[in-house]
Order: sequence, then structure tokens, then C-alpha cells
Amino acid sequence: SAKFFSSGINLTQQWQLVFIGSGKLLCQWELFTGSGNAL
Repeated sequence: SAKFFSSGINLTQQWQLVFIGSGKLLCQWELFTGSGNAL
């Protein structure tokens, strides 16, 4: 059960990194295209 628990934490951390990374990419894309207000 300890292995399953640690793998669950790793999976959650991976999803958090994905969401944070995608959010940063969206912000950079809006700044790059200058269409932040359109969205």
C-alpha cells in the first residue's frame, strides 16, 4: 500500500505540473500574439 500511496502522490504532482505548465504556455501565447483581450 505504501508503493500505491507514493505513486498516487507522484501522479498528482505530475498533473499539477501539467496544469501549471499549460497555464504558463497560455499566458506566454497571449502575450506573444497580443490577443489576450480577445480571449
